[in-house]
Formats: sequence, structure tokens, C-alpha cells
Amino acid sequence: MGNQVRYIKKICGISSDSITEENIDDVYKIISEYGPQYVEDKYEVPYDIAKLMMPSILFYKMFMSKDKNQIIIAPEISLVDGILVEYVEKKNAYTHTKHIFTDDIISSAKYYAGKYDVSHRHYTKIMEFG
Repeated sequence: MGNQVRYIKKICGISSDSITEENIDDVYKIISEYGPQYVEDKYEVPYDIAKLMMPSILFYKMFMSKDKNQIIIAPEISLVDGILVEYVEKKNAYTHTKHIFTDDIISSAKYYAGKYDVSHRHYTKIMEFG
């Protein structure tokens, strides 16, 4: 969903990593009413990505409705980033340091939770899933 986050933000005209429920609803309406071809033409989103955006939008809508979130922090990372870090850690290929990348992820989560006044309950649940 990392690539799609970039395009969701582009369609909404936002540059921060924060996506609101209103942003998600706006993109949902655009895609459901006009379709992926319109999204490609109007917002310069590659057609292959535009036609796959709806599952991500539905996931974000479901996630927000379950936890009553107002904002999702969605940095532009992709599954490939995670796979690469996991591969490097498993193969011990990053030999010039014993850096633990997972600690960076946890630290970032704590930072954003504090910055955006995320509830402790929500933060704890996200950490459990991670």
C-alpha cells in the first residue's frame, strides 16, 4: 500500500503523512463514481495502480471505522522496504553494524503517537499487531 499512499495523497492534494477520514472518503467517491481511467487521466496515477486503489481505500475506511480514528499516519513505504530489511536481518548481510531496524520502527511509532496525540489504547494495539 506504500505506493498507493503516495497517490491517495496526490489525489487529495496533501503532502503530509497524515491521511484523514475525509481524505479517504473523497478518494473513495472519486474512484467509485468515475473509475480508474478518470483517476489516471485527471491525477496522472498509473492505470495499474488506479485500478487497485479501491481495496486499499476500503481497508483504510474499515480501519478508521473500527478504531474511530480521525487520522492515519501513512508514510510512503512499501512492502518491498519491509522485505528488504527482513532479508538483511535474516542473512546478517548488514555486517558493518549491529543496528536493529525494528527498533527504528518502534521509535517512529512512539514519536508519531506522541506528535499526533494518539490514544494509548490505539498505540498499544498497533504495537501488538506489529
